[in-house]
Amino acid sequence: GPMLSVVCIENLQQGIDLVNSLEYGLTSGLQSLDESEQKLWKDSIMAGNLYINRGITGAIVNRQPFGGMIVGFWWRCEGGWS
Repeated sequence: GPMLSVVCIENLQQGIDLVNSLEYGLTSGLQSLDESEQKLWKDSIMAGNLYINRGITGAIVNRQPFGGMIVGFWWRCEGGWS
């Protein structure tokens, strides 16, 4: 089921690096009003569904992929994305 982890990080980039090092990249969300943080996060995070300043649950079945950018419905393979 859903799981929430809380960790202490020094800055947003460290958080992005931590998230991108995980096995799955299903859904990720960011709460920030700073447009430069939003851009950094959007351009860097590896997840199938991204949400900024809203809830991160409720993907629409048959419209949004369930799975991540690393392991899941969409996965990274040698030479590109599959």
